[in-house]
Amino acid sequence: MKKTSKWMLVPALLMLFAGIIMTSCPSDPEKGKELEEDEVDFILLGGKFNFPFETPRIIEGRVYEVTLTIDDCDLSFLGSRPGGKLTFTRGGTGELLSGWLNSTPPVVASATKQYKWEFKAGEKNSDSLDVAVPATTPEGAPQFFELTAQTNGWADYPASVSFGIKGSFSIKELVTITSWESKGTVTLGNDGTAGKGALTESDMERIRTLVEEDPRSIIRVTVSVVVGSNGADPGNGVVGVGGWESNNSMSITVPADAQTGPLEFTADLTLDDLLKLQPAGFQIAINPYNGATVTKAELFKPVYEN
Repeated sequence: MKKTSKWMLVPALLMLFAGIIMTSCPSDPEKGKELEEDEVDFILLGGKFNFPFETPRIIEGRVYEVTLTIDDCDLSFLGSRPGGKLTFTRGGTGELLSGWLNSTPPVVASATKQYKWEFKAGEKNSDSLDVAVPATTPEGAPQFFELTAQTNGWADYPASVSFGIKGSFSIKELVTITSWESKGTVTLGNDGTAGKGALTESDMERIRTLVEEDPRSIIRVTVSVVVGSNGADPGNGVVGVGGWESNNSMSITVPADAQTGPLEFTADLTLDDLLKLQPAGFQIAINPYNGATVTKAELFKPVYEN
């Protein structure tokens, strides 16, 4: 069996158990309508919006977290996939500081209203553009978080389309993670099927404690799958991790460059993000599909540079 390097997955907020993307209104009947002009904080024209910020100043090699909090939005915006990158402008020309990333979670749905990106200055990520050298905002240069929302099918919205958003952005520098400290495995097969089912309450208590200690703690899921069979093609989802009863979960996908045949890979999911998908009292569940199996799920706490 081919062994890949560790993957940091960009999870998809999918209705995996129903097999569809949630496009219905939020549970609050007053939410999800088309907003009135005085309710809107900013507008995405063609799905695009530039958010300028002065601090923190972006410095090559450092890590930054961008958070978009949506208090309400046009109903038509639900189902969109927001991505973003960090840039600065010099002489009227935009230059890249850290390339394109999908948000976590990457689909705007009623299940959560907070979307996050974690950038390291100097990395291309999913962008084909060259990054500035050094990837540091020059003194006095304007810097931006460039938000671009696409359709659920990854297509750009036409320039004529606009979305009203009530919400806010925040950007902060994160301490660099140098390694991960294992905090043990979680029980798999709680419903009688190997590698599948809701986590035990004991595991959930450990997860809640870890998140309280450090919200950047993760669960690392080891997945085995035969690429090219049972719908397990590169880029397709093969494991849902999240709300068993609520149908809200993050998707672990087959690496985009995976070759046909047996494959084993790992996916790291941030525990804090997972807990935010769970209604109070609900347990995190692991649900492999498309022929995948989960052989291990281990908890890790980050270790930071001095």
